[in-house]
Amino acid sequence: MNLRPSHTTAILFFALSSEEESRCKKIAKGKQFFDALTEHTIQTIKKTGMPVFHITEDQQTGNSFGQRFTNAMQFVFDQGFEKIVTVGNDSPHLNKGHFETALSNLKHNKSVIGPSADGGFYLMGLHRSDFVKSDFEKLSWQTSELKEEIVELLSRSSKEVFLLSALFDIDSLWDVKIISKNTSGLARNVLEVLRTLISTTKKIGLPTFFIAYRGYSRIPFNKGSPLHSFS
Repeated sequence: MNLRPSHTTAILFFALSSEEESRCKKIAKGKQFFDALTEHTIQTIKKTGMPVFHITEDQQTGNSFGQRFTNAMQFVFDQGFEKIVTVGNDSPHLNKGHFETALSNLKHNKSVIGPSADGGFYLMGLHRSDFVKSDFEKLSWQTSELKEEIVELLSRSSKEVFLLSALFDIDSLWDVKIISKNTSGLARNVLEVLRTLISTTKKIGLPTFFIAYRGYSRIPFNKGSPLHSFS
Protein backbone atom coordinates (compact mmCIF):
# COMPACT_ATOMS: atom_id res chain seq x y z
CA MET A 1 0.00 0.00 0.00
CA ASN A 2 1.48 3.36 -1.02
CA LEU A 3 -0.55 6.32 0.23
CA ARG A 4 -0.03 9.85 -1.03
CA PRO A 5 -2.50 12.18 0.71
CA SER A 6 -2.09 14.83 -2.00
CA HIS A 7 -3.91 12.56 -4.46
CA THR A 8 -7.69 12.31 -4.63
CA THR A 9 -7.60 9.22 -6.86
CA ALA A 10 -6.36 5.73 -5.95
CA ILE A 11 -5.92 2.53 -7.93
CA LEU A 12 -7.38 -0.70 -6.59
CA PHE A 13 -5.40 -3.68 -7.85
CA PHE A 14 -7.82 -6.49 -7.01
CA ALA A 15 -6.26 -9.83 -7.85
CA LEU A 16 -5.74 -13.31 -6.51
CA SER A 17 -2.24 -14.60 -5.88
CA SER A 18 -0.64 -16.44 -8.78
CA GLU A 19 -1.20 -19.76 -7.03
CA GLU A 20 -4.93 -19.10 -6.62
CA GLU A 21 -5.31 -17.73 -10.15
CA SER A 22 -3.72 -20.85 -11.62
CA ARG A 23 -5.80 -23.17 -9.44
CA CYS A 24 -9.16 -21.43 -9.88
CA LYS A 25 -8.78 -21.03 -13.62
CA LYS A 26 -7.48 -24.58 -14.02
CA ILE A 27 -4.45 -23.61 -16.07
CA ALA A 28 -1.76 -26.23 -15.56
CA LYS A 29 1.67 -24.69 -14.90
CA GLY A 30 0.00 -21.29 -14.96
CA LYS A 31 1.65 -19.85 -11.84
CA GLN A 32 4.64 -18.48 -13.74
CA PHE A 33 2.29 -16.93 -16.29
CA PHE A 34 0.20 -15.18 -13.64
CA ASP A 35 3.40 -14.10 -11.86
CA ALA A 36 4.37 -12.35 -15.10
CA LEU A 37 0.91 -10.82 -15.52
CA THR A 38 0.92 -9.53 -11.94
CA GLU A 39 4.39 -8.04 -12.37
CA HIS A 40 3.33 -6.44 -15.67
CA THR A 41 0.24 -4.91 -14.05
CA ILE A 42 2.17 -3.60 -11.05
CA GLN A 43 4.82 -2.01 -13.26
CA THR A 44 2.11 -0.44 -15.43
CA ILE A 45 0.33 0.95 -12.37
CA LYS A 46 3.59 2.42 -11.02
CA LYS A 47 3.95 4.47 -14.20
CA THR A 48 0.80 6.40 -13.26
CA GLY A 49 2.28 7.67 -9.99
CA MET A 50 -1.05 7.04 -8.30
CA PRO A 51 -1.51 5.54 -4.80
CA VAL A 52 -2.26 1.84 -5.11
CA PHE A 53 -3.99 -0.74 -2.93
CA HIS A 54 -3.03 -4.32 -3.87
CA ILE A 55 -5.69 -6.61 -2.40
CA THR A 56 -5.27 -10.37 -2.78
CA GLU A 57 -7.33 -13.21 -1.28
CA ASP A 58 -5.55 -12.64 2.04
CA GLN A 59 -7.18 -9.21 2.41
CA GLN A 60 -10.49 -9.87 0.68
CA THR A 61 -13.64 -10.22 2.79
CA GLY A 62 -17.10 -11.49 1.81
CA ASN A 63 -18.90 -14.66 0.79
CA SER A 64 -19.15 -13.90 -2.93
CA PHE A 65 -17.03 -12.20 -5.55
CA GLY A 66 -19.45 -9.25 -5.62
CA GLN A 67 -19.15 -8.79 -1.86
CA ARG A 68 -15.38 -9.11 -1.89
CA PHE A 69 -14.99 -6.64 -4.73
CA THR A 70 -17.39 -4.04 -3.34
CA ASN A 71 -15.89 -4.39 0.14
CA ALA A 72 -12.49 -3.63 -1.35
CA MET A 73 -13.82 -0.54 -3.14
CA GLN A 74 -15.51 0.64 0.06
CA PHE A 75 -12.24 0.22 1.93
CA VAL A 76 -10.38 2.45 -0.54
CA PHE A 77 -13.06 5.12 -0.45
CA ASP A 78 -12.99 4.97 3.35
CA GLN A 79 -9.34 6.05 3.20
CA GLY A 80 -10.55 9.44 1.94
CA PHE A 81 -10.16 9.10 -1.82
CA GLU A 82 -12.76 10.68 -4.09
CA LYS A 83 -12.09 8.59 -7.18
CA ILE A 84 -10.96 5.04 -7.79
CA VAL A 85 -9.69 3.00 -10.73
CA THR A 86 -10.01 -0.77 -10.37
CA VAL A 87 -8.08 -3.41 -12.34
CA GLY A 88 -7.18 -7.08 -12.07
CA ASN A 89 -4.10 -8.99 -13.19
CA ASP A 90 -5.56 -10.99 -16.08
CA SER A 91 -5.53 -8.53 -18.99
CA PRO A 92 -2.17 -8.94 -20.78
CA HIS A 93 -2.79 -6.01 -23.16
CA LEU A 94 -3.49 -3.53 -20.36
CA ASN A 95 -1.10 -0.59 -20.70
CA LYS A 96 -0.36 2.85 -19.33
CA GLY A 97 -2.59 4.45 -21.97
CA HIS A 98 -5.67 2.75 -20.53
CA PHE A 99 -4.90 4.29 -17.13
CA GLU A 100 -4.14 7.71 -18.58
CA THR A 101 -7.42 7.76 -20.49
CA ALA A 102 -9.35 6.58 -17.43
CA LEU A 103 -7.76 9.16 -15.14
CA SER A 104 -8.36 11.95 -17.66
CA ASN A 105 -12.04 11.10 -17.99
CA LEU A 106 -12.47 10.86 -14.23
CA LYS A 107 -11.04 14.38 -13.94
CA HIS A 108 -13.72 15.50 -16.39
CA ASN A 109 -16.44 14.07 -14.15
CA LYS A 110 -17.06 10.94 -16.21
CA SER A 111 -17.16 7.31 -15.12
CA VAL A 112 -15.04 4.81 -17.04
CA ILE A 113 -15.55 1.18 -18.04
CA GLY A 114 -13.00 -0.97 -19.85
CA PRO A 115 -15.16 -3.83 -21.21
CA SER A 116 -13.75 -7.32 -21.44
CA ALA A 117 -14.64 -9.61 -24.30
CA ASP A 118 -16.82 -11.82 -22.11
CA GLY A 119 -19.28 -9.12 -21.05
CA GLY A 120 -17.50 -8.15 -17.85
CA PHE A 121 -14.86 -5.46 -17.42
CA TYR A 122 -11.10 -5.24 -16.94
CA LEU A 123 -11.09 -1.65 -15.63
CA MET A 124 -13.61 0.55 -13.87
CA GLY A 125 -13.23 4.20 -12.89
CA LEU A 126 -15.67 5.56 -10.31
CA HIS A 127 -16.40 8.65 -8.28
CA ARG A 128 -17.23 8.24 -4.60
CA SER A 129 -20.59 9.96 -5.23
CA ASP A 130 -21.57 7.17 -7.67
CA PHE A 131 -20.69 4.28 -5.38
CA VAL A 132 -23.56 2.82 -3.37
CA LYS A 133 -22.21 -0.44 -2.02
CA SER A 134 -25.59 -2.19 -1.75
CA ASP A 135 -26.42 -1.37 -5.39
CA PHE A 136 -23.11 -2.73 -6.66
CA GLU A 137 -23.50 -5.93 -4.65
CA LYS A 138 -26.78 -6.60 -6.45
CA LEU A 139 -25.19 -6.58 -9.91
CA SER A 140 -25.05 -9.83 -11.89
CA TRP A 141 -21.44 -10.61 -11.18
CA GLN A 142 -19.95 -13.46 -13.23
CA THR A 143 -22.46 -13.07 -16.06
CA SER A 144 -22.25 -11.58 -19.54
CA GLU A 145 -24.71 -8.88 -18.41
CA LEU A 146 -22.32 -7.28 -15.90
CA LYS A 147 -20.87 -4.51 -18.05
CA GLU A 148 -24.28 -3.45 -19.34
CA GLU A 149 -25.72 -3.43 -15.80
CA ILE A 150 -22.87 -1.26 -14.51
CA VAL A 151 -23.26 1.21 -17.37
CA GLU A 152 -26.99 1.41 -16.65
CA LEU A 153 -26.39 1.88 -12.93
CA LEU A 154 -23.88 4.66 -13.45
CA SER A 155 -26.07 6.35 -16.04
CA ARG A 156 -28.77 6.83 -13.41
CA SER A 157 -26.59 9.48 -11.78
CA SER A 158 -26.66 11.45 -15.07
CA LYS A 159 -22.89 11.00 -15.31
CA GLU A 160 -21.44 10.18 -18.73
CA VAL A 161 -19.84 6.75 -18.95
CA PHE A 162 -16.71 6.58 -21.10
CA LEU A 163 -15.96 3.19 -22.66
CA LEU A 164 -12.37 2.13 -23.26
CA SER A 165 -11.49 -0.33 -26.00
CA ALA A 166 -12.44 -3.94 -25.27
CA LEU A 167 -9.74 -6.40 -24.20
CA PHE A 168 -9.55 -10.12 -23.62
CA ASP A 169 -8.76 -11.32 -20.14
CA ILE A 170 -7.31 -14.66 -19.06
CA ASP A 171 -9.62 -17.08 -17.29
CA SER A 172 -8.98 -20.37 -19.05
CA LEU A 173 -6.57 -22.10 -21.38
CA TRP A 174 -8.86 -21.10 -24.25
CA ASP A 175 -8.13 -17.46 -23.43
CA VAL A 176 -4.40 -18.17 -23.34
CA LYS A 177 -4.67 -19.62 -26.84
CA ILE A 178 -6.55 -16.55 -28.07
CA ILE A 179 -4.05 -14.12 -26.55
CA SER A 180 -1.25 -16.09 -28.21
CA LYS A 181 -2.77 -15.16 -31.59
CA ASN A 182 -2.52 -11.44 -30.80
CA THR A 183 0.80 -10.80 -29.07
CA SER A 184 1.29 -7.25 -30.34
CA GLY A 185 1.90 -4.90 -27.43
CA LEU A 186 2.56 -7.60 -24.84
CA ALA A 187 5.32 -7.01 -22.30
CA ARG A 188 8.43 -9.05 -23.04
CA ASN A 189 8.26 -11.09 -19.81
CA VAL A 190 4.58 -11.89 -20.42
CA LEU A 191 5.27 -12.90 -24.02
CA GLU A 192 8.14 -15.20 -23.05
CA VAL A 193 6.11 -17.01 -20.40
CA LEU A 194 3.10 -17.17 -22.72
CA ARG A 195 5.14 -18.93 -25.39
CA THR A 196 6.47 -21.39 -22.82
CA LEU A 197 2.98 -22.11 -21.53
CA ILE A 198 1.60 -22.66 -25.02
CA SER A 199 4.43 -24.98 -25.97
CA THR A 200 3.84 -27.20 -22.94
CA THR A 201 0.08 -27.58 -23.29
CA LYS A 202 -1.93 -29.75 -25.63
CA LYS A 203 -3.78 -28.21 -28.54
CA ILE A 204 -7.42 -27.41 -27.83
CA GLY A 205 -10.22 -26.28 -30.10
CA LEU A 206 -11.51 -22.73 -29.81
CA PRO A 207 -15.28 -22.20 -29.63
CA THR A 208 -16.61 -19.87 -32.31
CA PHE A 209 -17.89 -17.33 -29.81
CA PHE A 210 -14.37 -16.79 -28.41
CA ILE A 211 -13.05 -15.98 -31.86
CA ALA A 212 -15.75 -13.37 -32.50
CA TYR A 213 -14.03 -10.60 -30.56
CA ARG A 214 -16.73 -8.01 -30.98
CA GLY A 215 -19.45 -10.47 -30.07
CA TYR A 216 -18.59 -10.43 -26.37
CA SER A 217 -22.14 -9.52 -25.31
CA ARG A 218 -23.34 -12.88 -26.62
CA ILE A 219 -20.94 -14.98 -24.54
CA PRO A 220 -23.08 -16.81 -21.96
CA PHE A 221 -20.88 -16.22 -18.93
CA ASN A 222 -18.36 -13.82 -17.51
CA LYS A 223 -15.04 -15.55 -17.02
CA GLY A 224 -13.52 -12.52 -15.40
CA SER A 225 -14.48 -13.39 -11.83
CA PRO A 226 -13.43 -16.82 -10.57
CA LEU A 227 -16.27 -18.85 -9.06
CA HIS A 228 -14.47 -19.30 -5.78
CA SER A 229 -15.16 -18.44 -2.14
CA PHE A 230 -12.52 -18.00 0.49
CA SER A 231 -13.00 -19.25 4.03
